[in-house]
Amino acid sequence: MKGRKPKPWEVKVIEGTARADRAPDRFPPPTSGGSLHCPKSFDDEERGAWRRLCRAYREAGRSIRPEEYDIHVTYVILGVQLMRARRELGVLEAEMAERVAQLDLPGIDAGWAQAPSRMEQRRDRILRRLRQLGQEQKSIAAELGLTPSSRSRAGWGSSGGSSRSPADPWALFANPEEGPKT
Repeated sequence: MKGRKPKPWEVKVIEGTARADRAPDRFPPPTSGGSLHCPKSFDDEERGAWRRLCRAYREAGRSIRPEEYDIHVTYVILGVQLMRARRELGVLEAEMAERVAQLDLPGIDAGWAQAPSRMEQRRDRILRRLRQLGQEQKSIAAELGLTPSSRSRAGWGSSGGSSRSPADPWALFANPEEGPKT
């Protein structure tokens, strides 16, 4: 498309230049308390992560803008996938601890040394997925201003000296039990 980008509909409404015949076909989801509604396709875990993110935004005095909606949805999905992969890794480590106890091996490292190749492949697959999801989510977090360094660059104030502050949504995904209760 050549030329200037069209003004957002909300700006036209504020300026008083909005015309009903030129209204967009699809409006962003309505807001409640300054935050956009959770997507209907989210499961319970994703809804909880969305509520934690919105609560952290409210506590920081921010809200999710309609044009940022899709990237926030992606951020939440990645965060939940990270939590699920960590749980899967925990289950695998518990299985290995059981195996070590049954075989009376000196430690978990000895257990991995004698582990069947399918267990090693499963562990490697989970670790690769964790690394990939973490990198994707960190890049999105930096783009949205959710990391301490990106907040200071954007001028949204300091992080309070703690990466575990409620204003740091990344901390909520690092350990959801420590985050604000919804």
